[in-house]
Amino acid sequence: MRNPFFLFLCLLAALSSFSAGAPSVSARETERPAAPLADIPGEETPSASSSTLPGGQDKSGRADSSQVTTDWRELAPGLELCEGRFHPSGAGARAGQPDFVILRVNPDLFTFSLHMASEGQTALSLEDWAKKYGLVAAVNASMYLPDNLTSTGFMRGPEHVNNPRLHGRFGAFFVAGLKDKTLGGNLPEAAVLDKFEFGEKLGEILDKYEIVVQNFRVVSAEGEVLWPDGGKKSGVALIGGDSAGRVLFVVGRAPLSTAGYARLLLGLDIGLRVLMYVEGGSEAGLLAREKGGYSVWRGSGFGLFRLGGSAGIVLPNIIGVRPKIAAE
Repeated sequence: MRNPFFLFLCLLAALSSFSAGAPSVSARETERPAAPLADIPGEETPSASSSTLPGGQDKSGRADSSQVTTDWRELAPGLELCEGRFHPSGAGARAGQPDFVILRVNPDLFTFSLHMASEGQTALSLEDWAKKYGLVAAVNASMYLPDNLTSTGFMRGPEHVNNPRLHGRFGAFFVAGLKDKTLGGNLPEAAVLDKFEFGEKLGEILDKYEIVVQNFRVVSAEGEVLWPDGGKKSGVALIGGDSAGRVLFVVGRAPLSTAGYARLLLGLDIGLRVLMYVEGGSEAGLLAREKGGYSVWRGSGFGLFRLGGSAGIVLPNIIGVRPKIAAE
């Protein structure tokens, strides 16, 4: 059963997503009606929070990482996992578990897939999705509406559209699967895009990809934290990109605000560029296949630190990762 707070958020998203009429002057206040992606007009850049930053953070929103420890290991060439802790005495460390986990994926060696229950399938746990499609990694694709199927933002796979509506307040897009590599130019195989970085060319770029998933920007392409300070502290799932063109799957397990996680990640030496929100609470999850089998890390629920959450939580939409050789 979904957390009541999240059901409230989903209801608000639904009201925004399916409201009729043309966009207002402030385009980010409403969602656009369904239209070809190439017809998306430009939008004004939303303003970031101007509240005072906590101690140890500068005006750019970067956190003091001196109290953060990270342990990186290679799962396979092009696939690296980091288990991090806020400080040695953190709640996760006391239980022998990480406070956050980062999976770094090289798109030159791995391919991404989008799996949706709305394609006539059943919502599955991360592990069951992975077993069904031979995935080596997986993460939430997006928040979803109370129908337990439809993404809150635009979502399209190679052969199925889950939600055709572009949400006016969502400024980030995960893209993967260039339709025609010969016409792609310098476009990456997969990336998280900040729509304000591309302006009127955004729709044309999105149309070149088979997989497009839209959600909130948390960090802009300029490295600015856009998520407001404060709010509920919980686990979170995020998808980002780095300066080397790799894709980052992140799950924050310990209860912390989304802005807090954004600043924590910017304080690490990982070259973070754009960061997109995909889920919060105990439904936020990340899976990776290791030598001993599948490992699943889950976020904490709102106001409650349940280490690991429930690995059996079913999800309607996930993004998966497979080695390119196995996928071909």
